[in-house]
Amino acid sequence: MLPRLQRIELRKCHKIQELPTLPTCLTHLEVASSSLREVPDLSNLTNLVELDLDNGGGVGDELCTRELRWIGRLSKLTKLSIRLHKVSVPTEVSSLPLLNELALFDLDLQTFPQVPLSLQKLSLDNVSIIGSLSPNLINLSCLKLCGCPMQEFQLDGIELPQLKELHVSDGAPLERLKLSRMRKLRDVTVQFCPKLVEIQFSWAVEALEALSIHFCDSFKRLVYETADELISCEGRLIFPLTVLNNLRALTLSGCLKILDVRVIGTSDSWEHFRLFHCPHVQGLGGLSNLKNLKSLDIQSCNRLRVVEGVDELELLGI
Repeated sequence: MLPRLQRIELRKCHKIQELPTLPTCLTHLEVASSSLREVPDLSNLTNLVELDLDNGGGVGDELCTRELRWIGRLSKLTKLSIRLHKVSVPTEVSSLPLLNELALFDLDLQTFPQVPLSLQKLSLDNVSIIGSLSPNLINLSCLKLCGCPMQEFQLDGIELPQLKELHVSDGAPLERLKLSRMRKLRDVTVQFCPKLVEIQFSWAVEALEALSIHFCDSFKRLVYETADELISCEGRLIFPLTVLNNLRALTLSGCLKILDVRVIGTSDSWEHFRLFHCPHVQGLGGLSNLKNLKSLDIQSCNRLRVVEGVDELELLGI
């Protein structure tokens, strides 16, 4: 039976209700069917490197999984995605020695499951987390949160010392995002969080290179808490370059509450500045401090009247 078949990808195959017997030579298996009613024991597929199971919440309580404890016997797995409605994460996931990427969907977690120390990328989609994340995330470099139903979310660099990328999207209830001691954080993207009011950076964020905030209707405040001062101003976004000294790119789009954007201090690293669809922004100041700014893109900011220092930017447009 297809003794050399290594990859099966069944995407949007919504008529599939059950999986057939599969060849043990498989290394990649992806199944996405809203009619999926049963996930059999796949522990015989010991060559699997990537496994993606998705029923899209289609059958709800009718899904029969026979539990997923067999996943712990797939010792070669490097990438695992579980999108099975109301199916808990097996504790055996923590025993997968090579697991590099984990994606979880539609879960209500009283305690976050244990994960292996090898994990570097974690995606949580519509996952409600009560309490803190797993203590085993010390090697995590990328975290993606989508649709997580929380008003406030806090991440601490003590728990995530290697985190370099953070992506937060579609957080309807999210009002505050707090990032503390994120010494290696390079890239932060926040989008489609309509109630988000503020993002707070506590202590060092010296590695931050890119900050993007898209279509967060209520967003109006960045807060910087350092050892000796607290910087915050409602409606005015202040970028103190003593704190953000490695920032290379800033994108603000669809932020309706922002009235003013101001850069304080000088920077040799900042190269790209994008301001889109922020209809109430009236002033943009301190651009002359960005000595190596190469691109300034402003669109649909109809009330913008003052752009300070743009005529002093020698590299702009080169």
